[in-house]
Amino acid sequence: MTTFETFQSAAIAMADRAGVMGREFREASGPVAETEAMTAAMAHKDGALLLLGKPGSGKTLAATRRLLRPICNPANWLFCNGGWQYRRFIATDPRRTGELIWRTARSLARIQQYDQDTVEELFSARLLVLDDLGQEYLDKNGFLASLIDEIVTERHRRELPTLLTSNTTPAEFTERYGHRVLDRIVDTGRMVACDGDSLRRKPATDRPLPALITEALVAARIDEQEADRARQHREWRQREDAREASAREAQQARAAARAEPKPVDVPMTEAEVAARKAKITADLEAWAAKNPGASA
Repeated sequence: MTTFETFQSAAIAMADRAGVMGREFREASGPVAETEAMTAAMAHKDGALLLLGKPGSGKTLAATRRLLRPICNPANWLFCNGGWQYRRFIATDPRRTGELIWRTARSLARIQQYDQDTVEELFSARLLVLDDLGQEYLDKNGFLASLIDEIVTERHRRELPTLLTSNTTPAEFTERYGHRVLDRIVDTGRMVACDGDSLRRKPATDRPLPALITEALVAARIDEQEADRARQHREWRQREDAREASAREAQQARAAARAEPKPVDVPMTEAEVAARKAKITADLEAWAAKNPGASA
């Protein structure tokens, strides 16, 4: 397999863990039409985004492509030992340590009320997509509506992006989930009504947006990574050379200190010896005069 093919395989596996199947991956990561939903989804960064519109307006495709954008970006991967490893490009932020998650509303409806582990995963995902709201079974106690409200609120508190899609109108969405849920979504982000022509009726050649993954991007990433490694090696070599030079200078200084000549004792002359003896005798006589009766 070429490096491009291995990257595609790694990205597909990563997308599968997020909840995006292979067919959906190929459709959303390839060239696509620039719809109203696509424009809104690809510009989405923070808060909640609710895409409403009839089936075929490209909402699911747009939401899937938005989730795949970080996965398909070679800059978020490292190529080593012939394989690709996904690096968590925002893992330094403790609020953004979860996964990328794509869930359907029907799967959301199957969450048990006290399944806090699953709910926490939805709270902490770096990007959460809830697709096709309105197709799920609503319980009589309103648990799902309450859960959606809680997800939007908690993710807004953690400053994490959430993307929701529904085939309903704003009025139908409000009737189904309540004013509180819609107000919470609007307060934490925005709602976009996708009223364009059905994407399914557009010709296949009407695809102005390029693919997310190209061989040129993958090759550029490998070149960039090799340049980074070369730079890091040069910096390491410079640090090692500086350390070795400093050690040599210290060693030379110690050797020079050991080589310095020691002071030489010069013998005193006879005159200097006689003068020293005379001074000692005078000092003793002076001390005896001051201390009569004391023996020296």
